[in-house]
Amino acid sequence: MKKSPNNVCIQIARKYFFHKSLPFFSTQLQLGNAFYKFCERNLTGRLKNIFKIDDCILVEKGKKYNLNELETKAIGFTPIACKEFNRFIYKGNRYTSQSYRICQKINDTIITLKNGTNGIITNICSFENKHGNEEIVIFYEEIKHTGQFFHSTRHVTVHHIHECQLTDKLRACKPDFIIRPGILQNIKEKFYIINIPKGSYGD
Repeated sequence: MKKSPNNVCIQIARKYFFHKSLPFFSTQLQLGNAFYKFCERNLTGRLKNIFKIDDCILVEKGKKYNLNELETKAIGFTPIACKEFNRFIYKGNRYTSQSYRICQKINDTIITLKNGTNGIITNICSFENKHGNEEIVIFYEEIKHTGQFFHSTRHVTVHHIHECQLTDKLRACKPDFIIRPGILQNIKEKFYIINIPKGSYGD
């Protein structure tokens, strides 16, 4: 995704109509090199300095990093060599750490996890685990649900928008524990976490 999940509907619509219009050109017009170059430039991603661990793609080379006390406590040991990253791609979705382009990409840091909780990504690290295997660990601050929904009446309840509280409880997980992105909104001095409904990301 080139933008935060706030704009995902617009992105999907533009991509759909753009791709839908391409067959017309191939059947009605003779295609030249300029057309193929245009498609290559606009329809294929070009990421530099990436490497893959299992099904997760880390973007950029990463930089040497020493885990702080809370991060070390979250994983239970101190790795010998560690690298820090700002971005990763998992199952076609891009995620970023909280410090990456702050205030511009805030919703790229929100994650929905398999245990039903949400979090804000604070750091993305790779290092060798206790068994000597390279792994990726996502550090995140837990978002606590209050049990209240954004809209609830006798007839209608919006189940995917929860009132929440931000915490400083640092947790750690692997990329495969993430289900999909989420959206965090501040409305009338309250925070709400929006879990993107199943199927919106092809799941």
